[in-house]
Amino acid sequence: MITACHLTVGRGRFALLAEESFCLAAGELWAIVGRNGSGKSTLLATLAGLIPPLGGEVAVLGKALRGWRRPDLAMRLGFLPQYQPTMFPYTVEEFVGLGRVPWGRVRGSGRVASTTALDGALGALGLEPLRHRPVTTLSGGEAQRVSIAQLLAQTTDILLLDEPLTHLDLLHQVGVMRRLRGLADQGHAVAFATHDLSLAWRFCDRLLVLGQREASLVGRHCPEGTAKALGRAFGVEFEIDDNGPRLAAAPMEEPWN
Repeated sequence: MITACHLTVGRGRFALLAEESFCLAAGELWAIVGRNGSGKSTLLATLAGLIPPLGGEVAVLGKALRGWRRPDLAMRLGFLPQYQPTMFPYTVEEFVGLGRVPWGRVRGSGRVASTTALDGALGALGLEPLRHRPVTTLSGGEAQRVSIAQLLAQTTDILLLDEPLTHLDLLHQVGVMRRLRGLADQGHAVAFATHDLSLAWRFCDRLLVLGQREASLVGRHCPEGTAKALGRAFGVEFEIDDNGPRLAAAPMEEPWN
């Protein structure tokens, strides 16, 4: 559903990822992992069309990203940013309902479809008890679930999420991962950035490991290659067992030394 061809991404003129090609297909769930500053957020924003690539091209559903009208793209691709400030006292229901905005101009979409999508998103994230609460009164974890629900209410084929597990307790982290896995199993294409290698290994089809201006697409099919890719990216030695990647030994130096 998303194809990157010789893609170079970065901020300003500084490239974080250079000349990479990959394809995120329908039914796949990918985790994008790497050190701080490796380009995870920049890559996701580039794939969503919010940051222009420094080189190469991105295609969404077989059409070059630059050829999409933003309203049309918003009905096919949803993006959850890492930070989503909620300064206005919308109720949870109102805030999640903003995910239906791209569909408001479509004739015949009707209120029934929007109501169904809204109710489904609230239910999926366990937010029904908070439905009428102002978002400004929520905890960090509750607010994060509301933001994810807004993305689900958008009902897109492709979902890109930047660190959706932030602020969530373990129970809700697992719940969100189950929802993302379920969406992929239903034929959606899903990719998200995370620092939780254990959950990524447990639920995802692939890991896209970002290193020094390079990316490696790895997964369960190649544990040895996964360990090597993670080792290059993080600068520490990894081992892979049935529970996923783990440190072979604690790093001897601080990361900023």
